Amino acid sequence: ILVFSLDNRESFDEVKRLQKQILEVKSCLKNKTKEAAELPMVICGNKNDHGELCRQVPTTEAELLVSGDENCAYFEVSAKKNTNVDEMFYVLFSMAKLPHEMSPALHRKISVQYGDAFHPRPFCMRRVKDMDAYGMVSPFARRPSVNSDLKYIKAKVLREGQARERDKCTIQ
Repeated sequence: ILVFSLDNRESFDEVKRLQKQILEVKSCLKNKTKEAAELPMVICGNKNDHGELCRQVPTTEAELLVSGDENCAYFEVSAKKNTNVDEMFYVLFSMAKLPHEMSPALHRKISVQYGDAFHPRPFCMRRVKDMDAYGMVSPFARRPSVNSDLKYIKAKVLREGQARERDKCTIQ
């Protein structure tokens, strides 16, 4: 999911750059592996609730980013008013062939206090229904940037594609 602000041209340009980089890595994967590396991608224009006066990115220009790619979709959403967010996840999960039950809208929200990360007992004491889905955000989690992830994947694929001869140990 790549998100830009409809009222900020620079964020749209950054999404275009990221999309180009992702597509380059995808094409590299297609060339180096026997399987097609199809990766669903959704581009979202956020702040749809601000109206046309604040808009700096026209809808037609944003839709050009996804034209011609069947694994790419465009949505104009409002995170503030929760407009089109559920539909966006539904389409993304359909493209990825994932179960729709993974959608964030179907998950029950739980509040986690700072101390709960160290004392899981209060959460275990709560009554839990078998059908409820839970998610938790760890306040200590660190995530590398998308850029570093893509560079890592590209380097890994290029390394695997080259035939390498292992050095033998000369010590006997």
